[in-house]
Amino acid sequence: MKIFLINDMNYDFTMPDGKLYVPGGEGTISFLQEYIDNISTTKYDYILVVNDLHFSGEYENSKEGEMFPEHCMYGSKGASIVIDLSSLKSKGIPVYFMNKNSFSMWSKEKTDHLCEIREANKGDEEVIKVYKNLFCISNNRDDVFIHRDKFFPISLCGWRVDIVGLAADYCVRYAIEGFLERGSEVRVFAEMTKGINKDIYKVEQEINNKSLSIISVFR
Repeated sequence: MKIFLINDMNYDFTMPDGKLYVPGGEGTISFLQEYIDNISTTKYDYILVVNDLHFSGEYENSKEGEMFPEHCMYGSKGASIVIDLSSLKSKGIPVYFMNKNSFSMWSKEKTDHLCEIREANKGDEEVIKVYKNLFCISNNRDDVFIHRDKFFPISLCGWRVDIVGLAADYCVRYAIEGFLERGSEVRVFAEMTKGINKDIYKVEQEINNKSLSIISVFR
């Protein structure tokens, strides 16, 4: 199985006026867009787009809220994806989406803030629906959501996962570690990944796993 994972390419991370701008984040967009537009139909079994997403009534009480300013709030411009996926429709490569409200896409710590969210978003049942489907994967075309732990097999031995996105030293790192722990080979594309305090090469050194490699696609 070969998959391509696009992590947290949200406005708030990639743009200089974003709420949690990753330095140089905007520079990854053109590289990633070119890569997406030129992917061959047989390169990947599917593409998974993982997005950071937070809610009024939840973020201020979270661990992440103690470290970083409010960002990627549901319904805001900051939560929007900055890449265009439309070219993938003609290629026949399945595209899936997953929203998360923590650093790690593998998090087991989804605290239930449903009561607080209901109070903060009175009458907006769509907010509740989206919150309940955090860490669930869909094809974004119908109302079917599969929880991450049912979507991915327990063992991912024999898989190759190519990862891009932000930020190298937080969400990308945790995604990498999760796939490695499950037995995958992981490649990260250097031009399409930026960190807040550490670049992807420093992260690679710290992880120190022979199944992880950093690739320069546009060299």
